[in-house]
Amino acid sequence: MDIKTQGERTIISFSVPGEFIAKPRNVVYANNQLTWDDPETCTYALTGYKIYKDGVLMSTVGKDVHTASAAASGNYAVEAIYDNEGVAMASARVDATPTDFHGTTATADFTRKFFGGGIRIKDLFKKTYKQATIEYWLRPYRLCRKWSASGSRMGDFLICGNAQGQVVFGWDNNNKATTRRSTLLPNGWKHIAIVIDGKKATAYINGVKQGEVAGP
Repeated sequence: MDIKTQGERTIISFSVPGEFIAKPRNVVYANNQLTWDDPETCTYALTGYKIYKDGVLMSTVGKDVHTASAAASGNYAVEAIYDNEGVAMASARVDATPTDFHGTTATADFTRKFFGGGIRIKDLFKKTYKQATIEYWLRPYRLCRKWSASGSRMGDFLICGNAQGQVVFGWDNNNKATTRRSTLLPNGWKHIAIVIDGKKATAYINGVKQGEVAGP
């Protein structure tokens, strides 16, 4: 394209959005142990993690390490480290949740916000069950852009949402199902129940069946 300036100077400017740098997930401090899960997959290659105590770097570990000793009380945080053509890049730090949820029934209704973190229920599926139901109330503050099923630490059964407001559930990318668009809406409460019967999983949203999938 020719730009005819007739001898005058022309300035062309544009903006490039920053790349997504994923943070560690489910950072938990309990029983003198710090644990976390892999970040969501992003453009850069994950190389390791940096662990902080009270804002001071405590240690650096490799990408396959997901635990650290934390005997002394304090405020712990973890950040993911990536390689960008030889240059190290760090994600935002994720503060550790200071308590662990063990599946005890709450005595009163309450809600909890999760930003870059989550909740871990210990040994929930330590035994093998032929039938099970996973259910919870969810109020997303925004809709995530993609389904991610990479990494063995994400488990053998996944439930998530996508940018179209669909609930995606199943065992892997070849054995999953999605609900209709706009099942989830920002700032709207929905009751989600995934009923697993053998190798079949069925999703119910607010008590209405929204899809099913057979396992591998």
